[in-house]
Amino acid sequence: MEVLAEKTEYTLFGARETNLLSLKVGETVLKEERTPALLRLTIQPHNGLSKHAPSMKAAANTRFMQLRAVASPEWVPGREKLRAFYLALVQAKMCYGVASWWFDASLAGRERLGRVQAQAAHIVAGIPKAANREDALLEARLEPISDVAHRRASEYYLRLKAKGPLHAKEADSIFPPKHPIHVRLAKVQHLCSTIDSPEKPHDAQVLQWARRVHFNITTSCGLKADAPEKDKKVRTMRRVQRFSDFDYQVWTDGSVVLGVSSGAGALVYPKEGRREKVVLGAGSLACSYRAECVAMEAGLRRLVDVIELSKAHRTRVVAFTASLSLLMALNTCPAVVEDAILGRIWDRILCFVLLRVPVNFQFVFSHCGVPRNEAADKAAEQGNAKPQSYPAWITDIVTGVERQVRTEMYRAFEEGRMPRTRRSALLDHVRPAPKHSKVDRLGESLLAQFRTGTSKHFGWLHRVLTSKMDQLECRWCSAQDATSDAAEEYPSPETVADSETAPDLGIATRQSDPIICPLCNMDCARRHAGVVHLVKIHGLERDCALALFKKARQPALTYKNGYTCHVCGEDFERRGLLVEHMARHPPDVVPTVEERPKRPRE
Repeated sequence: MEVLAEKTEYTLFGARETNLLSLKVGETVLKEERTPALLRLTIQPHNGLSKHAPSMKAAANTRFMQLRAVASPEWVPGREKLRAFYLALVQAKMCYGVASWWFDASLAGRERLGRVQAQAAHIVAGIPKAANREDALLEARLEPISDVAHRRASEYYLRLKAKGPLHAKEADSIFPPKHPIHVRLAKVQHLCSTIDSPEKPHDAQVLQWARRVHFNITTSCGLKADAPEKDKKVRTMRRVQRFSDFDYQVWTDGSVVLGVSSGAGALVYPKEGRREKVVLGAGSLACSYRAECVAMEAGLRRLVDVIELSKAHRTRVVAFTASLSLLMALNTCPAVVEDAILGRIWDRILCFVLLRVPVNFQFVFSHCGVPRNEAADKAAEQGNAKPQSYPAWITDIVTGVERQVRTEMYRAFEEGRMPRTRRSALLDHVRPAPKHSKVDRLGESLLAQFRTGTSKHFGWLHRVLTSKMDQLECRWCSAQDATSDAAEEYPSPETVADSETAPDLGIATRQSDPIICPLCNMDCARRHAGVVHLVKIHGLERDCALALFKKARQPALTYKNGYTCHVCGEDFERRGLLVEHMARHPPDVVPTVEERPKRPRE
């Protein structure tokens, strides 16, 4: 007997999230399905969900063929673009409803879907198939499928708990006390006492009131975040001066010490009178966006009380914030926002609208020397010392859980308690730090010799191993190379000792001198033969090969009798060294044959 989910009348799946992501192919926007579809899971009496994982893998393979075609070198797509298409077209379908079926699936089915995620990471990052799965996922900025399932299950459980006692009872039945997500949630239970519950959504009537509120989500003169501080201060002060005749100015800012505390500060400046100051804690798990939201809500709440007491007519209000994300979220519409904190902020804004007070929200750059912004920043820093009893955001709780798990993983990695992998061998149990993608001229030349590139998350793709391993190794295919140029940049102590005792063989200065290949140490008869060798055997461009052979060394070849300088009588093993000597010490007068020193016979 088979039970199909599509035949059921009702399925409690969870709240729909607002997705602001839109994918385009050229000028065509891909259609987004807003209506939740049924899971269509086939539950067998003895095999359970054994058919679901193969069907998801088959559907993913079809999409992978399309992604591989787009990821060809001719198209040259960006890594972030491929990642966005994979998340929207493959992972979104594969992880649909994963909170309800992942923990009931077999271990073989989970591993099969984990291989799908790893296969996608190789396509997105553009690395060989033989690469380590953990390295590939980190390069593509993709989480393991098990972590995705745990995160979505935790979010689903917390959202049900926040909806009320009826939904909380159902959440306890779906996720019993022995469920794996409770082990993770217990890690941050001491940091949050209450969960921010959702507010009653606004109806469509507030849409016409929301038109009276203006949100300026553009920067002054199109400045970027990396613009000089002087330019940002000048442009910000010009924007602030335009609102100098407004009756009230609200300045807000947030401060976060990640995983410890957060503070929110708001300052209300009247045109005439004393300023109002609000300082409070935003919660131990709050992010910077959450702290900015708390500061904005506190500032508007204080301003509503001030305006209602004054009963002033024709009052104009402007609010300045350094959070562009907050303004963009509020700009969507009061009837669309789903976060409880955004709903409460819109409640304060609608209070101004009902009082016929126009409200203007402006974005300003922070930490650029604007006096009132600096004062709001100091107030926010004072909020870190306040009690962190503000209701926690569900997203912050889940992020805090992941942060705790990641910290424990790094600690185990440093202590060597994790299984030995290529990553631990490369880093010698040191926590990996992201590398900058830009390199200097020396780095660019070395990378050209390596025929590879850089990584934002790992730095050099060729790196010297620890002192326990005396060879270089490609981090993708495990190919060892003890004679590459990277060994010259970071030589081992044994190599340094050998190089000090080794004779100096000189540099090939003429095209007819014998020469050594700098990549494989092959002896070439002349420079032209070496260039042809690099082009045909190693696959380098001719210009790059010529640049490598300009300072290549000669092989240790000696002639039977050697060479002697006819001026000073100094002996040389090779002709190239004699040519260099003659170039540095040209004779003033060429001696005759009788005056030349004769070489003694052996």
